[in-house]
Order: sequence, then structure tokens, then C-alpha cells
Amino acid sequence: MTSRVPRTLLAVGALLLAGSVNAAPADRTAALQVLTALEARGHLQVVWPAHADTPRHVSGPLAAPHAGTPEQAARAFLGQRGALFGLRDAAREVRLHAAVPTAAGTVVRFTQELEGLPVQGAHLVLVVDPAGRVFLANSSLRTARPVLPATVVDVTRARDAVTARGALAGPARLVLLPSGDGLRPCWVVWGRTVRPFGIWDYYVDATTGEVIGRRNRIVTAKGRVYTNSPVEGNPGLVDVDLQHLTATDKLKGDYADSFRGTIGDWYNLVTKERKAVPVNGDYLYDPQEPSFTEPFAEVQVYHHVTSFHQWLLDQFQFQRTTRGGEQFITTFANVAFDDGGGGYGQFDNAFCGDVDGDGKSDLALGQGSVDFGYDAEVIYHEFTHSMIEEGPRLDGVDIDALGLNMDPLSLNECFADYFSCAYTNDPVLGEYAGEMGGGIRQLTDPAGEFMKCRDVPLQGESHDDSMPMSRGLWDVRTALGATKADQAIYAAAQALQPDASFSDAASSLLAVVQQRFGAADAATVKAKLDARNLTECPRLFPVAHGASHTGYVWGQQSIGDMQIPHALQYAIDVPLNATRLSLNLSGYGAYGGNVTLIPFVRRNDPVLVQVSGYDLTYAADVTGQADRDLVLTLDSADKKLVPGQMHYLLVTNDGEDDMLFELHVGISTTPLVQTDAGVPDARPWTDGPRPGDATIGDGGGDNHQPRRGCACRAGASDAAGSSLLLAVLALALVSVRRRR
Repeated sequence: MTSRVPRTLLAVGALLLAGSVNAAPADRTAALQVLTALEARGHLQVVWPAHADTPRHVSGPLAAPHAGTPEQAARAFLGQRGALFGLRDAAREVRLHAAVPTAAGTVVRFTQELEGLPVQGAHLVLVVDPAGRVFLANSSLRTARPVLPATVVDVTRARDAVTARGALAGPARLVLLPSGDGLRPCWVVWGRTVRPFGIWDYYVDATTGEVIGRRNRIVTAKGRVYTNSPVEGNPGLVDVDLQHLTATDKLKGDYADSFRGTIGDWYNLVTKERKAVPVNGDYLYDPQEPSFTEPFAEVQVYHHVTSFHQWLLDQFQFQRTTRGGEQFITTFANVAFDDGGGGYGQFDNAFCGDVDGDGKSDLALGQGSVDFGYDAEVIYHEFTHSMIEEGPRLDGVDIDALGLNMDPLSLNECFADYFSCAYTNDPVLGEYAGEMGGGIRQLTDPAGEFMKCRDVPLQGESHDDSMPMSRGLWDVRTALGATKADQAIYAAAQALQPDASFSDAASSLLAVVQQRFGAADAATVKAKLDARNLTECPRLFPVAHGASHTGYVWGQQSIGDMQIPHALQYAIDVPLNATRLSLNLSGYGAYGGNVTLIPFVRRNDPVLVQVSGYDLTYAADVTGQADRDLVLTLDSADKKLVPGQMHYLLVTNDGEDDMLFELHVGISTTPLVQTDAGVPDARPWTDGPRPGDATIGDGGGDNHQPRRGCACRAGASDAAGSSLLLAVLALALVSVRRRR
């Protein structure tokens, strides 16, 4: 028999009572007052992280109809209710980023500015229905107010700091970077590196001139590929009308500007040329595979980028909003390495990123073992990354109380897979660029498998981690039909903030479906998401005696000089008569480099990751030795086993390279007697407010997942620091491990 903490739906009044126990900050008090007033209008769905001053998600009847534009309706709402999200002067503290029409209404996205500086990653997204009513809000705004230093380091010194890290430094801008509970002025410097391959935003502390982190600004796709011709559908060639051309002498149009490109040792663009030139006004080339210079791939990429953009426009009214009115994206086909002697080297890769250094993302399709530009689904996938970049971005990874939060990157991969497959109406992605006809990933479960949240072979890698959500969305598509599901999922994706979690995405999708299609469809969607644990999706994973698990932890070359925690913690239910707990750990570099594996164990409560400035500390009962198995016994003083208690394990990487590791759990007992603890609840803290998201209302159950912005309670004291924004981009199409 097992016991579980019951799901509890908190009312606004209950939350107010809890907040009145301790003196709440002014922003929290003001937000609660607004929320109480809104609750009088009707039922609300609210996600409010424990210890956060303001909610992350609110949906329901938030405002009366407004006769003006969607932006005017959103501004009017913020003028009255901005305190709900910590705004003290809404007219000055948020700037309009874009107003994006969707089937559910217009998504009005604002970015935060304080003291005249943009706050990195801080967005407020309001969705306004056709009647001018605000019905959904997602926020990652910061309530901290910065204290700017009298002087900051100049841009030259910031670039020099990046150059000293072995990068080719470029343009820079000054921003406020969230750090713990505060905001710190920081230079964001564009840079390019070779090892590892990356086009980065480097973060340079504007007070000290120190590089404190970086974010990779490309999304790559390294794959296992066939060496024969395309395998999906009819492999024959057809003549089509190339749509939206705006030039008669080159492949340039409303939605694509097509080139071939060669890159150098720094992944810098060496050559940018057009091999596809019209012959008698047409581009009727045959494929020449393999070839680094044949023109067919340029025509292929142009056509599929144009057709996919047109589909997004026709179905969802997609428009680019970040390029000064330009709708086209620059594409590079047959991308190869320049060997310096007039020859070419294979580039088994495809990515969305700024190839030519103009500050705008491009599409790059490599010529490797096969031509990645020949697989249209690869093109659609990479294009969707650029679509996401226009709105929610979803390119951030931060460190919260439980460890590294990979959800935004995983959601980015999820949507890239989903919309590629939705366009082709085929749940298998990349049959040509994949292996043995099985594709790169598939959005339906193979026979005998039903993948749930966190139930993935390689936890901590964004492609693998995306699959339960991708399959959940495909379940929704199957249940609602393609038209309804595609519209709702597009609107929900556009409504997300850059640091969104799986449960944020689930909450937004439910709100959109409820508003657009009604309660019956919303109940259907909730059932599909609940079946895969996506409405909660905790980052605590139960492992039992004899169980094994594979994880992936980023290294310092991917984030910065710190001991980097895994994306989830393992919960081990130790029996009452246990005498020994053995945690066998083995790790190796994902790219053959240096890794240092260090485990931490805490009893009853998860290991607490504490952020102070740019430093991390780990609150734990036991710290293991580097690259050694960890054994807890009854008679040990420093590695003591306490039978009958849950033991939580967090694996960290103190090395340079990204790390793959294997965990095997062994428990010695005679005989084995199970405790009454059962599967751990998503927030198994034993005292005080628990570090989860309280979901207020009847719509979604108790959403427990701790997330960025959420400090945790250790014993009776609050944990310091809510999150450290160390945003980076990961591999975008082909996962490190391959599934059947």
C-alpha cells in the first residue's frame, strides 16, 4: 500500500491567507489584490510559483471587451492591472515587441525595460480575443529593481574579454541580466567559436568585465543519415512553379533568398554564391548527389522554405516581426568546409542561426554523407526554429532550485518537430536524413510503448526530452482533428514566455482550447496531456533497487565555469531494513573531452541548488567523490544511510565537456521490506511551503513542478535566489542517441 499527497486545488482566498502569515513584499501584496479583484469577474486558472512575487500564468475573464486595437486593449489592461505582474509604471516598463494574430486572438508580446535597459529574457504575453478581451497572460517579468553602478566597463573591454576566451568577438549591447533575485548590468557580445562549434551571445559583467556565461545562438542538427537517394514518398522529380520570386536573375523572393555557402575553421562564412541561375527563365536542374556545388539543392531549399512559410501564413497568419518588415530568410545549401586549398570538406549538419553575421538567423543545410537540403522535413524543422525565434524564443536554460531546467529548449524542439510533421501530415520526421527508413524521431508511440513526461532514454538532452510533449501534442491532434489542434497549438506556442516549462505550455494550450473551442474539447485535451503527465511533469524521478538510468549533463564549455547540475533529481525509496545503498555512476564525455562527475545526496528533501550571484552551491547531506561510486551505509559517519527515508540524488558535472552518464541503484536488505512511501510526490518537502506551482481553480489540478523564478524552502528557511539565466542553445534536430 502506498500513500500519496492528495491533489489540492487552492482558492484565491486560501492563497491570500497563506501570504498573510509572513510580511509579503509590496509587489506580492499588490499582485494578490489585483488577483482578488479579477477573481470576482469569474473563475481563473492561475500558476503562481512558491516564493515568487507574481504569477507566471493567469487565464480566464481578465478584462471586459475593448473597442481599440489588440495592443490598445492590452495596454488598457496593463494600465489597470499591471501590478498583477509587478509593473509599477506599465507605460515605461514594458515595450511592445510584436502583435501576432492567431485563431484564438492576437498575441501581444511585451519585453521589459528598467532604467532604460532591456531585461534579458523578461517577457509579458497577453492574448486578446476578437472582442478585445484579454483572456490569457504569461509572464517572466522580474520584480527586482536594479541599482546601476556609477560606471560600467566599455564595449571594447567587453569584446576583449570575449576574445580572451578564444572567440571571434563582434557587436555588443548592454542589458540587465537576471541573477538570483536581482538584476545585474551586463554586456551581451556576439562571438563565434570552433571548439565547440557555436555562434554565441557572451555575457560580460558590466561592472567587473568578467565573462560570466554564454548562450549558443544556433540550433544544429547532426545526424545519422543514409547515403542513397531520398526515400520518402515518390522520389521522382516534378517541375513546379517557384512562387513569390521577386527577381528574374536569382533565387530571391518574398520568403527566401537562396545561396550556397562555404564555412571556415571558425564556422565563419567564407563564400556566399549563387550556383542556381536561370536558364531561359527557368531553374530546371537535375540533382547531382553527392556534390558541393550543384544548383539543384538551392532550388530545393528555396521551394520548400517558400511553401512552408506560405502554409504558416495561410493557416496561422505567421509574419516576421523582427526584421524591419522583411519576411524572407537567407538560406544556404550545400554548406561545406573550405579546406583552404580550393577543396571542400563534408558538413554533416543543418542548423538555424546567424551564418553571415548580420544579426538575423539563417538556414544552413550541409552537404555531408547526404545532402541535408534534400530532406524537406529537415528544412521545415529548422524553419520552425526561426518561427519560434520571432515570438517566444524558447532558447533559454537556467538553473533553479532543482538543477538545470531544460524545458524551454525541449519545447523548442517539440514545436519544430510538431509543425514539420503537421505540414506533411506524417508523424515520422526525416526519413531521408534519418537511419534505415525509421526517421529521426516519430510523434507516435511504437507498439508496446507509451512515453510519458521524463520517461525518456536520455534525460537532460533537449531532443529526447521533447518527445513526450511532441507525442502528447500529436495525441491532441488525433483527438481534435488537424485543423483545431494545429490552430490551438500555434496560438499556445506564440503565447509562451522564453523560459516556459512543459506545464506552462500545457496550461496555455488548455486556456486557448477552452476559449476557442469550449469546455468539451478542453477536457479532451487535458485528458491527453494528463495521460502523459504533461500538466505537472515534475523533475524528480523515482528509481528503485536494481534500476538503471541514463542522463546527459552539459559541461563548462556549453555554459560557463561552474559545477553544472543535471536536469532532474533521482528519488530513491530506502526500505526500513536497508543496510546499504550503492549508487554506481559512470560518465564519459559526449565529445571525448574532460568530464568530472560529482554526486550529491540529501535525505527527505531534494538536493537544493542555491544561486548567489554567478556561483552555485549545493545543500546536501552527502557529497560524493569525483568520478567515484557513492555508497551509503548504516555505520558511516559522513555517508550515512537512514532507512525508511527518501534519498534524493543530484549528479553534477565539474568538467569541460558535456557528459553522458549511467546510474545503477543497488539496495542491500535481508529480506527486502518496502516502506509505505510509494512513488514520491512531485514536491516531497516535509515542512513549510513546498517548491511547486500552486494551480488555483478547477481546471488543471495541482501543478507541482518547481521552476525558474521559484526559490525552495529548506527546513524552515527560504532558499536564496530564484534563478540564474545562463541561456544556451542545444542540438536542434538529431539527438545524441538514436531510437529504434
